[in-house]
Amino acid sequence: MALYMLYHTKSKTEGHDELDEIRSEFEEIYKKYEVDIVGFWENAEDASEIYYLSRYEDDVDYKKKTERLRSDERYAQLSKRLNELRVDTKATRLNPIWLPE
Repeated sequence: MALYMLYHTKSKTEGHDELDEIRSEFEEIYKKYEVDIVGFWENAEDASEIYYLSRYEDDVDYKKKTERLRSDERYAQLSKRLNELRVDTKATRLNPIWLPE
């Protein structure tokens, strides 16, 4: 059964343009390593809060892809830049109970 990861990031308000640039670069890396990004969302009441959801086939697929990401030098550089712009982040592992067909 599929595995989903929900990521929540709260950023400093002054970095929105740079965050968009970083997000775009992350998208290219995710494509390179075949990480299935379901979507990115912005909190309608607070633009400094971003959510994104990624999907993996199973735990093995998740571990394999995250290991490959972590070994990518560009991914490490972008992660460092992102950490400088955010004030909080949280990752939540979601196991589906029901998915529409």
